[in-house]
Order: sequence, then structure tokens, then C-alpha cells
Amino acid sequence: MIKVTIPEDQRLANIAEAVRLVKSGGVKTDEKYKNFVEDMKAEKATEDFIVKHGLSNVNKKDIDEEIDELEAKEEKTDFDQDESEVDMSIISEEMRGV
Repeated sequence: MIKVTIPEDQRLANIAEAVRLVKSGGVKTDEKYKNFVEDMKAEKATEDFIVKHGLSNVNKKDIDEEIDELEAKEEKTDFDQDESEVDMSIISEEMRGV
């Protein structure tokens, strides 16, 4: 492996150019990372809000929204994949023995 040494002044110039490009908007976020970046921005905004204002009190509306969301995500039982969910009374004695 060939090791290339870049002089410190050149490395600093490269870093300064990268910072300039980012600040000027000359570097765009790749499409596949946009959702990630937006999630991180939202998470940071939430963190900043909580640090500044503290946690807000929970109200009934918040609880109802969480319950609705949990109920909407309720999974249907996959009887083909979960053998503990199969009604064994419909299986013959010979097959139960296997």
C-alpha cells in the first residue's frame, strides 16, 4: 500500500473548501439519506425543545392517539407460520403423533 502524505496547509485548505461548499448549499444530500437527515433534524428539534422547556404534561388526547396508533398496528396472526396458533383438534391423531 502506498501512503500519500498531504501537507497540513493543503489538508486545512481542503477542509475549508468542504465547509464552504456545505454552507453555500453547493453539496446536496443524496436522496437515499434525505429521510434520515429529516428524522435527525426532527429529533434534534425535539431534544432542544425538551432541554429548553422540559417535558409537557400528558393529556387524554395524547393517550387516545397512542392507543389508536397501537390498535392500528395490531398484527394479524399468521396461522401458517405460528404453529402455536394452529387448532390441533382439526389435525388427525396420526399427524399429531408426527
